[in-house]
Amino acid sequence: MQEAKHHGQTQQCSIVNKHNIHIHLIKVGYTLLSLYQSLKASTLETKYKSFHYHHTNAANIVH
Repeated sequence: MQEAKHHGQTQQCSIVNKHNIHIHLIKVGYTLLSLYQSLKASTLETKYKSFHYHHTNAANIVH
């Protein structure tokens, strides 16, 4: 009796764990995606700024 009850609990426990793992993976995926997007955005911004900076410096030297 005790054993059967315990088995039922573990069965339910594994279902909950699978569900939690699924949620965790989704959260990790979203986190990585947002990190990647922000990194990509900041890299583009930095490239643009450095290009702009060099461009204005070159213009100043010419003048």
